[in-house]
Amino acid sequence: MKEIINLPLIESVKRTYLYFIANLKTVTNVALLWVGIVFVADCLMSFPSLCSGEGCNEWSNKFFVMLEIVAGMAVSVAFSRAIILKEKRHWKQISLGLRELKYLGYSLFILALLVLSALVAGMLTVLVFGVDMNAASMAMRPNALMFYFVIVIIASIYSSRFSLILPAVAVDDKELNLMKSFQITTGNSIKIFAGIILSTLPTMLLLFFLGTAMNALQLEGIIAKMVFSFLSIVLSLVNTLLKACYLAHIYQYFMYFYNQSKEEEH
Repeated sequence: MKEIINLPLIESVKRTYLYFIANLKTVTNVALLWVGIVFVADCLMSFPSLCSGEGCNEWSNKFFVMLEIVAGMAVSVAFSRAIILKEKRHWKQISLGLRELKYLGYSLFILALLVLSALVAGMLTVLVFGVDMNAASMAMRPNALMFYFVIVIIASIYSSRFSLILPAVAVDDKELNLMKSFQITTGNSIKIFAGIILSTLPTMLLLFFLGTAMNALQLEGIIAKMVFSFLSIVLSLVNTLLKACYLAHIYQYFMYFYNQSKEEEH
């Protein structure tokens, strides 16, 4: 790529929200059955979604997390295909196969990069500032803590450029790979990262307030637990769908100009 594609950040985020709101029927068709599956599983396992700290059943917590990951992966692929390919989907339809597995694999790869960057940042912080990597030691050295987070954030910003591979996998685009995703998005690291944050910020805030409310109320009744469980599951999947919506739209943007430049070269 000789010319840098300039992603319009605000317009991309705005388009994400407008598309999501204008296509609530598609959102419902994609997510409704998964919301039901995850909600029923949560109720049957005594609400692991509402449990944190000691006293939680480790097996049910792990199973519920895995179920949420599968649900998030499936709805992300389905919604990406609805946006990019205009694929129609009935609310009773569920798709789980190699495509979704590849989507999960690339998601885990990007997550592994973030974990690796955190480890490297920790080692560099220890070498530069001579502190132990624990909360007490880091709290005593604000400059060390700032150094650590700056490295992690920079790594996260650059890692976000690999995210273009996710909608590509969802629509079976075999031409786009990790390296091409990184190449095409040159000069847009901060914009892509900021767009992911901005597109999911409302649901992240709502989930934070929901968690705060749950801790404050110390839920006991079954009805109250069911209400909070349902809300947390819905918000988690909406958060996942908003991120998938944003990535699908910027994928269309980058691929349009990338393919256009290839045609001009020929």
